[in-house]
Amino acid sequence: MTTKQIEEICIAKENELVDKYFGNLVKEALEKHENIGKYDIGLPSLIEEEYLAFLKELWEKAAFGDPRRFEDIIDNRRRGEQLTESKRDEMHLAYDKAVRINLWERLTKTNHEDVTNYKGILKDYTIALLKEVRCDFLEDVGVAGYNPKPIDTSDIQLPKEMNQLVEQLARNVHDNWALGRIKEGWTYGPQRDDSNKKHPCLVDYDELPENEKEYDRNTAMETVKLILKLGWKIDEK
Repeated sequence: MTTKQIEEICIAKENELVDKYFGNLVKEALEKHENIGKYDIGLPSLIEEEYLAFLKELWEKAAFGDPRRFEDIIDNRRRGEQLTESKRDEMHLAYDKAVRINLWERLTKTNHEDVTNYKGILKDYTIALLKEVRCDFLEDVGVAGYNPKPIDTSDIQLPKEMNQLVEQLARNVHDNWALGRIKEGWTYGPQRDDSNKKHPCLVDYDELPENEKEYDRNTAMETVKLILKLGWKIDEK
């Protein structure tokens, strides 16, 4: 299966779960339920567990790799941050309003408004949570299904005279990368921030930390070694 096909299977399962647990919201809103009923604050986590069980079965069926690796994915996910704090706060606030029925709401039977609002937020949170799980899963599927096989150049030793060439190529690698980022709207920032397109490496090559320079040097060095490995010659003008 391709990653696209797997994604379509995952989305279909998400829709099935959302419909299974939230399919009656419109009907319940019309009926003006005064209590949250089955829509407990922990429902998204239960739905997530059901979704993860489905993904585990999909992982094993598609033979993406060692089943223990999927368990590692789940463990890492449980240790990580799930959605934003603001989304969780919004859900908990709506829950508190739905379950705390004041005297006026009890007399006028108007708590259904808070209940309906809470259920909608709970549904939206669950949809976002399942999408986040899917993105994590697809990321690991992509890695599991990709087996890089670069040409072995370990037998090629570059003469010292080529150190200058490697350094020039490394500088050019960085400049080309930076130019591409700038064209995409990225600017310098002290920390990487994908949402605001900020990157700390959008500086001159000489200002890069040594580990970043080494990354570009390795790219340049492997390129030169591959050229020689394939039988080409590099002569200085």
